[in-house]
Order: sequence, then structure tokens, then C-alpha cells
Amino acid sequence: MQILVVSTILLWIIVLLNLLLTLALIRRINERSAGEVAPEPLPVGQTAPDFFAETLQNERVTLANYAGRTLAMVFISPTCSHCRPIIPQVESLGPKAKDSDVELLFVSDSEIDKTQAYVQELGITLPVLSAPRLNNRFLEDYKVNGVPAFVVIDSQGKVQESGHPDELEWKMVLDKWGKEEI
Repeated sequence: MQILVVSTILLWIIVLLNLLLTLALIRRINERSAGEVAPEPLPVGQTAPDFFAETLQNERVTLANYAGRTLAMVFISPTCSHCRPIIPQVESLGPKAKDSDVELLFVSDSEIDKTQAYVQELGITLPVLSAPRLNNRFLEDYKVNGVPAFVVIDSQGKVQESGHPDELEWKMVLDKWGKEEI
């Protein structure tokens, strides 16, 4: 009987220590995330930073490849569950973008092989660039801290729109792109 009482007491001590460690961990995580500030999107009117990325055909492209045209980029990732629903919506704007002389494309934050598999899986037909975060500053320079996100650059190389909208904002942006000249 005495062994049972000692075992029960030890079990409760272990449970309480576990609880205290869990609370300390939660507090530490909250303190870290409270101190972090998400970067602001690229300011409207700012000259767009140069970038380099690769097409799915392993060709290197830079901002200069799109000089003199409006460029609308939607940043995605094969691991992003929030990207999947917006891809068909963006795809549907392809003809409107082309008619408006706008280059509409996706930019993936993953390596070419993962991006190609994702493109095939979802049937993406718009151009796709690959700019893996680990060895390319493209997403960092464009202040893309999460996906999906977008940037629109006008024909003079100035940022027209930029952001990381939630679902409702995506719908508004896509509606705007679909109704107006992009």
C-alpha cells in the first residue's frame, strides 16, 4: 500500500513538472512571436528590386526580361494549402492579362523539380518561375514572408500593388484584376 502511495505522489510530481515546463515553453513562444514584426509589403511607387529566377526550362530570367511591360507575380509554394484555391482563379485571368499586355506569372519558393511536379499536379498553364528561398534572395527582396502573396510592377518598373492578403482580400484583388486593366 505504501508503494502505491509513493508511486501516486511521484506520478503527480511528474505531471506537475510537465505542466510547468509546457507553460514555460508556451510563454517563451509567445514572447518571441510578440517581438517579431512581419515585414511591410513593398511600398507602392517604389522601384521594384531586381531579381533572378529560373523558368521550368532552366532558363535564368531577371526583372529586365519584363522591361516595358506590366508584370503581375503571384508567389506560391508546393507546400502551401492556402495557395491551391487561388491558383485556378489566377489562371482564369491569364487571357485578360495577355489582352492587356500584362505578364501574369507564378513564382514558386521551391526547387525546380518540386515546382514542376506541383505545376503538373494542378495543371498550371501560366508561366512559373522557381526561386528557392534557401539560395535566392528574390522572395526576401520582395518582402514575401509567406505565401500566397502578390506584387504588380508597372511598365516603368514601379510597384503598383503588393501584399499578402487573406481570402477575402484575394477575392477583391482578383475581381479587380478581372474587371480592370491590370
